[in-house]
Amino acid sequence: RFSGGDGEESDSDGDNPQLYARDTLGAVVASGADVRLELRGLAWVGEELDEDVPEDPGPLFLPFAIDAQDGARVDVENCWLSSISRAALRASSGASIYARDLTIGLSSKGVMAYDGGSVIVENCLFKGNHIYGGMAHNGGRIDVRSCRIDCCFLVGFCARGVGSHIRIRKTVYMSRLVELADEESWTPRFTIKRGGCVTFSATENETYRWASTEPYPNVELVECDGGDLEGFEDLSGGEPEPVLSLTYEAGGAEFVSRVRLDEPTETSNYWFDGSSGYRLA
Repeated sequence: RFSGGDGEESDSDGDNPQLYARDTLGAVVASGADVRLELRGLAWVGEELDEDVPEDPGPLFLPFAIDAQDGARVDVENCWLSSISRAALRASSGASIYARDLTIGLSSKGVMAYDGGSVIVENCLFKGNHIYGGMAHNGGRIDVRSCRIDCCFLVGFCARGVGSHIRIRKTVYMSRLVELADEESWTPRFTIKRGGCVTFSATENETYRWASTEPYPNVELVECDGGDLEGFEDLSGGEPEPVLSLTYEAGGAEFVSRVRLDEPTETSNYWFDGSSGYRLA
């Protein structure tokens, strides 16, 4: 069912306001607290994206594949979503999406959650020219479990705004070397802006060194058990494990997770932005 309503104002970071417009076209729109929807074994493919202009999603045919609104609940399993201009999955206004065994490729944002919406992605493959693998904005929540993420131009996941929360568990992130503004850099696993929060394994952080545990300006770093966090199932998927929750509050600045440059690069069969090299980050 298509839902009307006014779109939200554009964000100062330059996001397309149609990312947040409630009446933007989606292949499937679930709207209303009484709506329960299950989708399995389907494929949605938009038009091809011009890979020579990655920063401009261009006029793709399909803005969203699955759009959940106003408390609706959507379960989606074993689907292929590709060439989506804005986001493959979007949840807002208290709606939730649980996605398992999906392949998500070639989209501006793989998944997004805002305004109290939540998305859980489990055992999913993100691969193919994403600008963001996912974004939680304005109180949105994303849980990333046992996923594999490759070929992001800017970042794997971004938590932006107070109340926005992303939790990442047992997920492989392949950092790629990209050229932006005539400078080369390795894309980080996550960024945090304007009071957003990202939770991750304390044990894995010892290996990948995403964040220092030393005091840092504008950073609040809290260690706790994965099962202590309201609004999600246990992060560990079983026995609670030590996790770190990092909140960053510094106006227009952002916290960027580290990429280990002292480790050798590895080679993928999939070329991205002119290179087949990647770093696990």
